[in-house]
Amino acid sequence: MLPRRKTNSALVIGLGILVTGAFLGQPPVQGYVRTPPKVSIHNFSPKPQTPAKVGKNLIFPIMHKIELSKFSLVGVTWQGNLPRGTNFQVKLHDDSGWSTWQQLSYSPEHGPDSVTSEAKDYLRGTDPLLTARSDGIQVRAISRVAKLPKNLKVSLIDSAVTAVDKSTFRSARNSVGIQANLASVTTKSGAVVNRPNIVTRAQWGADESWRQRSPGISSKIIAGFIHHTATTNSYNPEDGPAQMRTLYAYFTKSLKYADMGYNFLVDKYGVVYEGRAGCTPSAGSKCDGPAKAVIGAHTAGMNEDTFAISAIGNFQTGTIDDDTAKLLTNAIAGLMAWKIAPYNLDPSAMATIPSTDTSGLSKYRKGTVATVPVISGHRDVGRTVCPGKYLYPLLPEIRNQIAGLLIGRIQNVAVLPIEQLANDPKPISLTAKLPSSGSWNVTVVSAQSGEVVFAQSGTQQGKPEFSFEWDHMDQNQNLLAAGSYAISLSATIAAKQLPTETTMVTLASKPARMSGLKISRISASTALVTWPAQVDSVPLVDSISYRTSATKGRTWNKWRKLPETALEQMISSKLAGQKILIEFKQANAVGESVPVQISFVTESR
Repeated sequence: MLPRRKTNSALVIGLGILVTGAFLGQPPVQGYVRTPPKVSIHNFSPKPQTPAKVGKNLIFPIMHKIELSKFSLVGVTWQGNLPRGTNFQVKLHDDSGWSTWQQLSYSPEHGPDSVTSEAKDYLRGTDPLLTARSDGIQVRAISRVAKLPKNLKVSLIDSAVTAVDKSTFRSARNSVGIQANLASVTTKSGAVVNRPNIVTRAQWGADESWRQRSPGISSKIIAGFIHHTATTNSYNPEDGPAQMRTLYAYFTKSLKYADMGYNFLVDKYGVVYEGRAGCTPSAGSKCDGPAKAVIGAHTAGMNEDTFAISAIGNFQTGTIDDDTAKLLTNAIAGLMAWKIAPYNLDPSAMATIPSTDTSGLSKYRKGTVATVPVISGHRDVGRTVCPGKYLYPLLPEIRNQIAGLLIGRIQNVAVLPIEQLANDPKPISLTAKLPSSGSWNVTVVSAQSGEVVFAQSGTQQGKPEFSFEWDHMDQNQNLLAAGSYAISLSATIAAKQLPTETTMVTLASKPARMSGLKISRISASTALVTWPAQVDSVPLVDSISYRTSATKGRTWNKWRKLPETALEQMISSKLAGQKILIEFKQANAVGESVPVQISFVTESR
């Protein structure tokens, strides 16, 4: 096997650290324009040579070329059906020499529905093999029959990684885990699901002239499928956009699909890419393709009213380490939650999907109904191992994460300010996101007494944004005293109460004047000032300060700060026969008290 590109392990660790929460991200980039990078596409039409018989198999040499233009994707296409048991193998050549033979996967269950116009033109073909950039190839077919399909073609495709690709990846990766309050979906159960960051077609460099101008759009979504691309697992983080371009070229230029087969693709670093377009090329930035129920070409006979996410890699042959499993699971779950949220689907429920397949590629022929989980693997409906024996076992965890993201809850609660002077007439503002048709209740409880001092209820009408102002008065419209108060917001939707959100608020006051100060002479020039512990203020006193004056208050020494726990202070003066004025004050976070003054007279010499 040729040495393939290896991932920088330090980078993977760093990326893993970034993804510590739910996969939440940014709204779509509006008005972004990128000139599509160059994609080289070479389709060869070789003539298979006389086969050699090895055991029960016939081995057909198909192609042997070297010193070709660089390519990073290879696939084989043909017309008609592939005889059962026939497969294609390739050897690849790069700077280090020839690889061993690698088998090209073939998944006939992928593709457009046979009843659609897209199915009239598309070709059968292997899954694309993404690999290191190579300059030579050998292709052979292994079969038990002496006849291969017509019009065999070998597609070699390449798009180099650009500086913009690297920037695109860094931007996308740094957005993973960042909560955005825009482009969210609120379900009937009160769940507010944020849109994950999605690298758009414009960002990864799709040439929109290659695909069908008017995409097919369903009126709803009833299920989502998880696939894998069955391509290499050995790729670097910044390869994602270039991989998208080569896959897009293979789908449209080699297989003759109307567009990319999958609705979305997710790489092993957790970055989500927009696949099949949902807007016409001239629609402009106001059209949001990822949010539409776009009809793809991913699950034969069941593309309408469904969508598909494909993980970039071969998870039938390649194991998944814990870090990659976490990245893939978080990304797929976050994306699927956002896609099914508008349709109020339960990820743990079963969906009934009528099949339109007439080719025999699906487990369910036309007219039959598949009853499968709302979130399914391709193998649940197709005669395939997709999404692979290592990715398929992650589906229960993906469903659990989706269910967690779809739990109804009050979100984005904010209380401003959380500390305010009790006599300040400005109200305290409470904002949040609530179910658009739910009832709500605001309750204020005194932290000192535990008594409910204020409560008000209402109904949220038509929008998730909730706003309430409390003038820090009680039910009888009396201004509340300084203290700590718990403001709680609860909501009920369809007779189900959502978890209550509570925030502490302080109604503050400046400290009172210090009381109980006493002074006693210690010597001719020294006195001791004492005072009892002061009554607590809200917030608590955090310092006591004093200053002195020997000029009857015309001038003063600087204030000197004492700990808030101080109960005495020694005062000395070198001046004889002088009246020494002393002022004390205390302070907390919102202000300071009025100074209190005492004095003593030093003895004459």
